[in-house]
Amino acid sequence: FTSFGYADVSAGVLWHYNQDQESFAGGHSFSKIDIGAAVQHVNRPRLKYFGLNENLKMKFVTHASAEIDLSDSRLTLVPSVIYMQQGTLNEIVVGGMLKYRIDKRTSRYTGFGKSSSVSFGTQYRYKDAFIPMFMFQKEDYAIGLSYDFNTSGLSNVSNHRGGYEISFCYLLGKKK
Repeated sequence: FTSFGYADVSAGVLWHYNQDQESFAGGHSFSKIDIGAAVQHVNRPRLKYFGLNENLKMKFVTHASAEIDLSDSRLTLVPSVIYMQQGTLNEIVVGGMLKYRIDKRTSRYTGFGKSSSVSFGTQYRYKDAFIPMFMFQKEDYAIGLSYDFNTSGLSNVSNHRGGYEISFCYLLGKKK
């Protein structure tokens, strides 16, 4: 085995919108929107392993997601979409979750909010998979579980078995 290294340059932008205000009935109404785009492998690094010697193609990614509180309830809709393209390959994933806020407290010492929520939803990877999802969030930490059910010809190769994914998240930049 021979080792090799290369520099890999990427760049991206994100537009973020936040709205947090008192609702007409005395509760809070919150909306958040994120829209972003990125280009990876801008310098098209050369890959050299197992006889392969070619430049990595650039990868283009665009995504959008939102959190839309349902008026005067503990429920939030979380729709999302992502599109990726690298060379002749492309992938689009659309879906959403329904988030239920278990509680939301504000610390009397720091003024920062502490919250818990549970979310359920699904995503669909176009012409490939149906993905049910579950997530539990406590303050700045979250754990998620999803499972890919193949709906494409790959289900014959995988013997109709999908794949589990477990995610552990630490949420940065939360405000009160």
